Amino acid sequence: MPRTIEEVAEPFEPEDDDLTTIDHARFYQGGKLCVKVSPDASTAEMWAAIDKFCKEEQFWPNVWFLSDHGNAHLMTREFEKVI
Repeated sequence: MPRTIEEVAEPFEPEDDDLTTIDHARFYQGGKLCVKVSPDASTAEMWAAIDKFCKEEQFWPNVWFLSDHGNAHLMTREFEKVI
């Protein structure tokens, strides 16, 4: 069955059950703090903490960065460098 563009397109804003952050250290879901890492944590440590939360919840929401201008940016691991 053909899918609509809405079904295959990436979301352009967070939904209530997505994780959001303004500082890459504290991640909220529906206004509740769910994941917290040190502000000095590496990108790998940040994603490890998010993965731990998701595994515990058995739910893998999108993760968004909210800029100081109010713009939402979908976070991905696509450009993450592994050293």
